[in-house]
This record gives sequence, C-alpha cells and structure tokens, in this order.
Amino acid sequence: MNPEERECWRCFLCDRSSAEIGPHPLPVQQSAHLLPNRLTGAQRRYGGAKNVFTDAEWKILLQAIGPELQPEFSSTDQIRKAAMALCYELCGECHEEVLSEPVYLPSVMDSLKKHFRGKSRVEKILLLARVLKLGTKALDC
Repeated sequence: MNPEERECWRCFLCDRSSAEIGPHPLPVQQSAHLLPNRLTGAQRRYGGAKNVFTDAEWKILLQAIGPELQPEFSSTDQIRKAAMALCYELCGECHEEVLSEPVYLPSVMDSLKKHFRGKSRVEKILLLARVLKLGTKALDC
C-alpha cells in the first residue's frame, strides 16, 4: 500500500484510520474474508489453505448462503467466486483480537454443544453464521 492509500484507509468495522490505530503489535491492515481463507483457499499463504472445502461441502454451504451473497447469480460457480472474492479490510485489532478470538460464555457453549452434536463441519459453520445474524439483528432492535 502506498502512502496515499494508507492515509485514506479505514477499518471496515471500527472506522479507525491507520493514523488512529497507531503502533500496534499486529499488522495495521489485514484481509478478513466472509469465508475464512482456510476454507476458501482464495489467498495462498502459509503454504496453502488448510482444510479446504470439498466440492460437496461447497454445494451445501452455497445453497444456504448464496441467496444472501448474490441473489442475482444463478449458478453455484458464480456464487462461489463471489464468496471467495468478498473481503473486508480490517485493522489487526478487529480482525485478530475480536473477530478471530471471541469470548464464548458457558451458556453459549452449552447451547452450541446441543446444536453441534451430529452436525457436519458445514452445518456447524452455517449454525454460527445464523447465530451471528440473529444476534446482530437483535442488537439493532
């Protein structure tokens, strides 16, 4: 990022600028994907993506989230490309310290435990996406 771009840059979530963030132990700017890189493999790093979704897992996931991502797309290939390209520019604090490491209260873990039993990896991811969507919707009321 050149100096002009860095001066204009703001975190998508907290809206702090690079200057407001100041010295931070984490990189100022990181790409955080709607679908984590370890699942999409969209960005090659650390020797490649870890635990990449199989085509069958992609199909299940995209059937569930596709309409919200890109309702005008008709094929799962188009939705998959859109999902892999979707990215939010976040500061290190929002990305690494908040979104990547949430605090799970005992009551939440007990509830997730009930809902996770017998579920596939994709079903667990979709369940967490639903929890986040319902939770943020409740916050807006």
